[in-house]
Amino acid sequence: MNRRSFLLSSTDAVVAAPFISTTAGSHHEKIRIGQIGTKHGHASGKMKALRKQPKSYEVIGIFEPDPKQRGKTKKYKAYENVPWMKPRAATKKGSTMSAWIKWAVR
Repeated sequence: MNRRSFLLSSTDAVVAAPFISTTAGSHHEKIRIGQIGTKHGHASGKMKALRKQPKSYEVIGIFEPDPKQRGKTKKYKAYENVPWMKPRAATKKGSTMSAWIKWAVR
């Protein structure tokens, strides 16, 4: 595995690590999460997985800088009813939030 592959594949784990509880049965607040970018092949799948776990995650929105790509996301059920946001909008909604970045792989 080269450095680029490692960095791309480990990004999600690094972002999520501070929020993973190692204590079985511990009570925790929902993790507020936003997605930046929708071009990566796994982006809609990650969103779908998070939305299937509403007791653990609160999806607060998605940001996609490319207008063409925003239009393409309409065909994915994973993004249905998820609000579009500007990157700084998440900080105005209060409390801590996690974000993951899904850019296209070139």
